[in-house]
Amino acid sequence: MKKTTAIIFLILFSLTFPLFAEESDIHSFLASRHTENILPTDLKLGQLSDVSEHEGLLFLSDSLSHEFSFEWAETYLEENTRQAILDNMTNTLSEILPQSEMLFSKPYTNGDSSVSISVRFLNDSRILNFVVLNEKIIAITEK
Repeated sequence: MKKTTAIIFLILFSLTFPLFAEESDIHSFLASRHTENILPTDLKLGQLSDVSEHEGLLFLSDSLSHEFSFEWAETYLEENTRQAILDNMTNTLSEILPQSEMLFSKPYTNGDSSVSISVRFLNDSRILNFVVLNEKIIAITEK
């Protein structure tokens, strides 16, 4: 009986030991269990994303860092949807581009392999939603 009680106490102590350890030990213990970077959450965008972690984000970051022009539209907008995007977004794009300070949402893959990404522009607080497919923007909407 004493042996079983001692074993139970030993097991309980080993399970709760990290709670009694120094704070730095707990942080080291938890950090060693974590293998992936988790970026903060933005109230308007949700989970943020690191540009270097996804091709669509790299493409979008690059495209938004250039000045809006006819050449920009030819380079970055999908040919089949270019005119519709320009009809609806020319004023907005000409006002906000080029950009250097942006926050990107976590990219979501759609059923057609396109990727939806929301972008918050820090210098004027607008949020645009982009759909990217094969390194071309196929849709833009303003939130």
